[in-house]
Amino acid sequence: MGDAAEKASPEEEEQREDVAMDEWAMEERERDEAKVSEQEENVLLPLLKSMFPHVNDKVIAEVMEASGGDGDMAIDLLMYTFSLASAL
Repeated sequence: MGDAAEKASPEEEEQREDVAMDEWAMEERERDEAKVSEQEENVLLPLLKSMFPHVNDKVIAEVMEASGGDGDMAIDLLMYTFSLASAL
């Protein structure tokens, strides 16, 4: 019976390591998401407002959400929208 416990030990250790790595990855992801959120609020939002002063804040917020916080994509979306609107 002691032999069975010893044989299971490496598997249990590997499982514990996997759980620890998963927890570490989740913590890293949460930190990254917090950094992106902070960057959106401190950098991207003022940038978009300065580039598109005539655009409603609600529209800018929707574009930021649609772009997933990708500044280049948000700018492209706004520019594309206004180029379409001016073509009409």
